[in-house]
Amino acid sequence: MLSDRLYEEIHVLPPWQELWPKLIHDIFQSHGLGNSTIGIDSSMSASLYNGIVDFSSDVKFTNARGILNKMKAVKNSEEIKAYEFTVSVVEGGIYSAMNAAKESWGRKTEIEVALEGQLQLLIRGCHSADIWCVSGHRAAPVRRYSTNKVVRGGELAVIDGPGHINGFRSEFARTVWTGGKPSAAEKLLYQTIYQSLEEAKKIMKPGTMTSELEKACLLPVKNAGLEKFYGGYPYTGHGIGIRAEAFNVTSRYPAMDTKLEAGMIFNLEPALWQEGVGGVRIEDTYLITESGFQVLSRVPYEEDLLN
Repeated sequence: MLSDRLYEEIHVLPPWQELWPKLIHDIFQSHGLGNSTIGIDSSMSASLYNGIVDFSSDVKFTNARGILNKMKAVKNSEEIKAYEFTVSVVEGGIYSAMNAAKESWGRKTEIEVALEGQLQLLIRGCHSADIWCVSGHRAAPVRRYSTNKVVRGGELAVIDGPGHINGFRSEFARTVWTGGKPSAAEKLLYQTIYQSLEEAKKIMKPGTMTSELEKACLLPVKNAGLEKFYGGYPYTGHGIGIRAEAFNVTSRYPAMDTKLEAGMIFNLEPALWQEGVGGVRIEDTYLITESGFQVLSRVPYEEDLLN
């Protein structure tokens, strides 16, 4: 409802995009912005961009994506409070799914495990709840959707996925042991990824480059001889706020290297996927503070695989 709005000026967009360029042009004119230079997000659809540019030929547009990404990356105190609340809500969903998979012994399928988590998110007011579970051979390499595969004892099960609330998105992942005695290979995967995050935390503070964070995460993987099984995609982490967003944590693309600043919130999600053994992902959310960092995601790790 417009009566509940938080901002004085809100313009309701028509239900089809073809009418947006005129509305946007009228807004420019009402604010006296004709013949001005206006920043625009280059990530919008090409059809919308072309429509805005064609309709507002008196305006000069410049790519403001870098500035917008910077604004989104560094959160103010109110945004941090709101995000911490979002994390606390999503924790309930992740933890519920973990409990459903733990000591499973065939009691539930991957879909049923995921539904336990999604139900908790919906009860707590989340929208776009999308927790998923993969287990056993399906977690090596990871498939990002749940199936009717039964979650059996003696397997690694990965629980992951986001929930949105109050305009913010939170996501993080845990890997659980479903029961029985884990093998040395299964424990090695888990302990290597756990140590990856521990190494990153040793250097996590304002001024650290994101490339250095990924290098720290990769060091235990290299030392364990598991580099060919690394599942860090083209990056090991990403900024997060209203969605998974820039910046990316990677040392493989120098143009993406970013210096950490107080107020940044981001995820690290190192992973290993090994056929015949299973898959492990541990993903946590971090807030950079003036003196270091704070871990925002608080769901416990898997003691059966750490011992």
